Amino acid sequence: MKSVKSVEKVRIESVVAHRRTVVAAAVIAIFLAVSLRLIAPDSDPYARLSWSSGLLTDEGYYIHNARNLVLFGAERTDDFNNMLIMPTLHYVQVVVFRLWGASIVPARMISVVCSLISVLVLFAAARRAFGLKVAVIAATFIGLDHTNLLYNRLALMDTPGEMLLVFALYAWVRGMARNRRETGTRLWLLACGGLLGTAFVTRGLAGIVIPAVFAAACIAARQTRARVGLPVNGGEPGGQPQTGWDAIVSAAKHPVMPLAAGLALVLTLYFVTWYAPHRAELTRINHYYLWGQIIPASGQRLALNIANAWFGDERGAAPFLMRHTPLQTVLVFGWAALLLSRWRAKSGEKAGCAPLANRFSGPTAVLALCWLACAALFLNVASYSPSRYYLLFYPALALAAAFSLVNIAAVLKAVAGSRLAVLLLGAYCSYHAALLVWHHATVAAMAAVGASALCGGASLLLLAAAVRARPEWMARCLRIAPAAALIGWAGINACFTADWLAHLTYAQRDASRWLAMNMPPNTVMIGDVAPGVCLYNRFRAVSVISGLCNDKLPVERFAQWQRAVVILDGAYKERWWTERYPAVVRPVNRIALFPRITRFPVGVYRVRDER
Repeated sequence: MKSVKSVEKVRIESVVAHRRTVVAAAVIAIFLAVSLRLIAPDSDPYARLSWSSGLLTDEGYYIHNARNLVLFGAERTDDFNNMLIMPTLHYVQVVVFRLWGASIVPARMISVVCSLISVLVLFAAARRAFGLKVAVIAATFIGLDHTNLLYNRLALMDTPGEMLLVFALYAWVRGMARNRRETGTRLWLLACGGLLGTAFVTRGLAGIVIPAVFAAACIAARQTRARVGLPVNGGEPGGQPQTGWDAIVSAAKHPVMPLAAGLALVLTLYFVTWYAPHRAELTRINHYYLWGQIIPASGQRLALNIANAWFGDERGAAPFLMRHTPLQTVLVFGWAALLLSRWRAKSGEKAGCAPLANRFSGPTAVLALCWLACAALFLNVASYSPSRYYLLFYPALALAAAFSLVNIAAVLKAVAGSRLAVLLLGAYCSYHAALLVWHHATVAAMAAVGASALCGGASLLLLAAAVRARPEWMARCLRIAPAAALIGWAGINACFTADWLAHLTYAQRDASRWLAMNMPPNTVMIGDVAPGVCLYNRFRAVSVISGLCNDKLPVERFAQWQRAVVILDGAYKERWWTERYPAVVRPVNRIALFPRITRFPVGVYRVRDER
């Protein structure tokens, strides 16, 4: 009896110690998620986040109209009006600026608050859909992965859009719950559709997720009918199709209907109150972004976009993800392999597939799959897709990676069960690892990259064969895989986060303040870089973007004020200005050269003679 009591005491102490460890880890994660978003809020964006000059310019673009209203009393001071494509965020910015001042730090705090809310709501949604383990890991991924965290510190449209999509995900999970009454289910799906519409109004690219939600709703409805023994295409159990009023009632109960109603309600309100009054300007803006930036102009450009998306050196989604968050990306690849193995199994009899039957094929898992499929389609087609766009797909990426990690045994068995999957995964990971050393600079470098890919694929294939041949090795791999994956993910993110903290710069802030001290107070800063150097001063900024805004006599238009032209300089000196205003952007007129703001040199030129 004494022995039994001592064993029970040891077990209880072990459980208590485990819970204390979990609580301590959660407290540390929460502290890091909050504090890392608040450290040095006036510092420059992390230059390694993107190749695009959007790190320098876009925050100024997105706060432009709200800043104008608070500083100059009018939202419109020129032809660039980004508020038209983000009305909800614009009015939030106006309120924040009136309370705390028209500066970049209050604008960034909007994103910080939205991102922290996203972490909490994603945790709640994942816990309901997949359980506590998946929820904790998914929230950790989206809360602490530097690819998401460091963008959450910036005043961009993407973080508020991400938050609204996470809200829609939570409403989806509640609406698809089997144990809810029909009225409650439909109300949650109505809210999901409304939130999707609000996300689209806030960040237009969020509309890419809308087809994913409707596709997932159709698949979930088919699964539900099959589960209760009804024909998947409608009708009675005997296979007779429904007609008349019964068919109408059955269609009204389809989950697509409340989703469509919520979406239509928000979009109708948006069209009447916002789009219709600004139709001409919005049509011009959308045409520029769609046809000038995103949609490829030819089949050759489409092929190049697809190649860059998967095999690019610097540009492209997969190259960025494989360099910055490879563990999450590989886990998603593993999840895809598990999907394929499950679909190929006739009745889910393959090892590792049967235990996943309920949650793996549930509506939220299907939504994550459709979400990532829409993301992949967009990122393969788009001619311009800098890494800030990926925030709209990180919730699905985090969910898929967390689900894969929790079910790592089934994932490893599915991958190891296919020699082709092992070979391709090893070759692809080795290819992107080799790009860190050789890049695509020369033919010899590309040959080295290709050889590395072949060696990596062959090595992983041999390793997988050796592990399969020894069951004890496989068992050991399955035991250590979750911890090893988390440690690897944490190590990679710790390195990037440490690099960011070790190289904090304030060039954007310092340049802005230098201009405030050395330029006349009524100066108008002209150029597409101008909003980026007016984040910490009170100058009027006029963005000049060829084909979009202010590209018709921008210097002459503001002749009544002191003027300065602000452009990318040095090796990046903008051709548009050297062709149209060569007398202005001569070295003799340069007031200041800031050698490196984020990744780019910026020159400021005094306007003396327009031509």
